[in-house]
Amino acid sequence: MPDTTQTLNIIQYNVNKSRNRVMTSMFKSLNPEEHHILAVQEPWRNPQMPTTSRPPNYHLIYPMSKETRVCFYVSKAIDHNKWETTEHSPDLVTLTIQSGDRTLHIHNCYNPPPKLLTSRSLATLQLLPQALERPGEHLLVGDFNLHHPSWGGTLLPTQHTLADDLIEAVAQGNMELILPQGTVTWRSNNSMSTLDLSFASPGIAERVLQCQPCEELDSDSDHVPIITSIETTIPQQPDHPAQPQWRKANWEKVREHLKHRLGRLSQDDLLDLGESDRRQANELEALDERVVLLQTIIQDTIRDTIPLVKPSRWIRTGWSDECTESVKRARRARRKWMAYGSQETYVSYRQAVNEKKRQIKRDSMLGWRQAVADIMRDPTKI
Repeated sequence: MPDTTQTLNIIQYNVNKSRNRVMTSMFKSLNPEEHHILAVQEPWRNPQMPTTSRPPNYHLIYPMSKETRVCFYVSKAIDHNKWETTEHSPDLVTLTIQSGDRTLHIHNCYNPPPKLLTSRSLATLQLLPQALERPGEHLLVGDFNLHHPSWGGTLLPTQHTLADDLIEAVAQGNMELILPQGTVTWRSNNSMSTLDLSFASPGIAERVLQCQPCEELDSDSDHVPIITSIETTIPQQPDHPAQPQWRKANWEKVREHLKHRLGRLSQDDLLDLGESDRRQANELEALDERVVLLQTIIQDTIRDTIPLVKPSRWIRTGWSDECTESVKRARRARRKWMAYGSQETYVSYRQAVNEKKRQIKRDSMLGWRQAVADIMRDPTKI
């Protein structure tokens, strides 16, 4: 499929190290044809190995470290030959996408919270200048854990000393803040702040269609997911060819088709393959011709009688209608709590979240058991 000018959507989200409450719920709300890139901060860590959750419709880019706090998910709808990653540290990873004559670097950053407002420990910030000097266009997203009026608004009572270092780093990279000033990206109890930020180089900033909270993917983290949409050319993964849908085959029709086609091939017809222009051919060549003819008849029969199905990239294993409804209830309860802020609405919200976690856990377990049972019956499905 050729590249087409369309919207590239990047989701940034601090999932607060939660698998069932946040990540699983978020993944089931994603459409790989629409949500192309996920820049995740503080992902859940698998206690057995350095990895995290792996949805089937996305490629996972996860630094092989026990200290990893950032990762990327890239939709399988994007041509995997057109992108690569650079791991600067467990807290800073760059995804580079080549689209035509444009090179786009998307930097996913997590800056740990400074212990003091006046702290001068650069942590992840010291790696930014080198990452931002690479040729091409740049988009910097992540959780920076820094207060400053430049993004928090003029009513912000405090600011971190390190925020000046971040401002200097993005200024040297000729980047500007594209998230509207004062956007709330973090909430906890009655507190709220702007901790998650998005910066872009001029070539990207002029093509940004939106950079704002994405309520449809909110999955009960204390951070708010942010969507950045850029008008650009997306290198698309070639479509998988349609496959015969054997389970829906009309075998009576198949038999009639084969009977008709094979009935026209008398023994003399088969023997004629060795006559005329191939009169001098040896018996093996004549046999090869007969096999090719029979294969052609079989393939034609499959094409004419077996319905085709196009494999979908959007696979939702281990997910039921009950999961969908529980996610909707939790989001409604969260919006009601944020609107009224009462103890009653908070209790209702927590109850809805806990029920959502239980439902997702039950369905994920049943989905896994079903997958194992299918593999036991048909090992090729592994």
